[in-house]
Amino acid sequence: MPRRLFDSLASQTQLRRLAVDWGVFDDFRPLESMSELRELEVQSATSVTTLDPLRALPDFETLELGGAWRVCDYSVVGELIRLRQLHLGGGSEKRQYADSLSFLPSLHDLKQLSLSLIPSDLDYSPLLEMTWVEEISVWNLETHRKRMIPSMLDLEWALPGMQRRRSDVQANRSYVWQRGERVGEHRRNAAGEWYVHRYDIAEGE
Repeated sequence: MPRRLFDSLASQTQLRRLAVDWGVFDDFRPLESMSELRELEVQSATSVTTLDPLRALPDFETLELGGAWRVCDYSVVGELIRLRQLHLGGGSEKRQYADSLSFLPSLHDLKQLSLSLIPSDLDYSPLLEMTWVEEISVWNLETHRKRMIPSMLDLEWALPGMQRRRSDVQANRSYVWQRGERVGEHRRNAAGEWYVHRYDIAEGE
């Protein structure tokens, strides 16, 4: 995604979903006019330094932001209060740090959180408030697990979302999320073809 092409997206105000795997753009301002945008997935925002333009898009339901290792202030994400799915971090060989995770508890509609973002002070305590989130994954702990506050064990005991995630991994269950809804797991049919089983539909329907 060359910068010139990314800038041209500003005229695509009808977009509801945008996914960018990699690009050389350094500014999210072209997105400010996309009032219909509900889902944004950026895998490698390595040149972006601020998330401030996202304030113009408070109706996000899904945000996946990886590779933004130049960004330290994620407080803007806390203003996107309609978010149901949030994935921060990853998509880069460099670890990504945030000044704080204090923005997370304001996301009361959140159902799924995947966090590869490391708080600079290793304080994960804001997560303790997020008992309403159905699934929580915390990654990139190998270098600081012993120094994080609270401990990973404390988080797992306190958060039903982390307990669910752990039990699903142990049972080899994987889920598909669509527009904030957990719709089922991958299974094979009699012909060996993969499909998504819906939990709200009985077997055989």
